[in-house]
Amino acid sequence: MRAGRTGSLKSTHVFLAEKGRRFAVRFNMDRPSLGDFTVALGGRSEAKTVSFTLLSLPLYLAGQLDRLIREQEAAS
Repeated sequence: MRAGRTGSLKSTHVFLAEKGRRFAVRFNMDRPSLGDFTVALGGRSEAKTVSFTLLSLPLYLAGQLDRLIREQEAAS
């Protein structure tokens, strides 16, 4: 089940699962977006579900990352 489009991001999914995190940030060339996602990791016999929030930011907002994360945490 997916709540939105994340592309591949497999290494991000594995990192979030291993570290027990539920929030990720990526930089790309798209417009800023915030979405909730659920993905299945592993094979059929050992599938693990990972749910997380992904903040996608264009490169020009890299300097605003701290402020944007603080705002997101305050809203949660």
